[in-house]
Amino acid sequence: GLEVRPFEIEESRAKFDLSCFLTETDSGELQGALVFSSELFDVETVERLAGHVVSVLGSVAADPTQRVSRVEMLSPRERRQLLVEFNDTAAPFADDVAVHQLVEERAARSPLAVAVSCDGQSLTYGRLNARANQLARLLRERGAAPETLVAVCVERGVDLVVALLAILKSGAAYLPLDPEYPAGRLRFMLEDSRAGLVITHSSLRGILDGADVQQIVLDQEQVRADIATRPDSDLPPLAGPGD
Repeated sequence: GLEVRPFEIEESRAKFDLSCFLTETDSGELQGALVFSSELFDVETVERLAGHVVSVLGSVAADPTQRVSRVEMLSPRERRQLLVEFNDTAAPFADDVAVHQLVEERAARSPLAVAVSCDGQSLTYGRLNARANQLARLLRERGAAPETLVAVCVERGVDLVVALLAILKSGAAYLPLDPEYPAGRLRFMLEDSRAGLVITHSSLRGILDGADVQQIVLDQEQVRADIATRPDSDLPPLAGPGD
């Protein structure tokens, strides 16, 4: 003689991070609820997850034979947000200015700001630009110019950034050589590219033995002293963004 009917019980605590409950009604519809830990999720996130579940179910019901990779999870609004709105990052930018010129502008504007740090060493923009200018002058004297390549085989660190910037200032382009590559591979890259110069460290000279190329060994005392004698002012540009 009992009459029974279900009623909602409001829960204040989640037993798990995220739980999904689904019930089929007499009419064949599915009713569901998501219970979540508010320490991990907010309402908007869970509502979006619920929307994704509905999208997947609707996509499968519309075409049960489709591949799983074709099942649609995102709503049209979310797809537009991901593919269009989030990627709408265009900003006014001068495309007639090269990278090294941007560094020069920053060095003039804030010379004491730290530009690069590695393993306890750091350089300000002013010092980075000055050192690159001095090395660039040496590179130009050794033949670096537009439409030429200068190879760089230097361990990751402050000297590497100085070398790359100096090569751009010289007008040349740089060819990175990973010191972890086999010596034979590095020698082939040098010969194949016909780079006329290579910037390196004394600890790496051995792997370049046999390569017919001028070497500038940055950490040799004589080389450092030679570079330091050169002016550290900006050089007249020889190359631009099109080179």
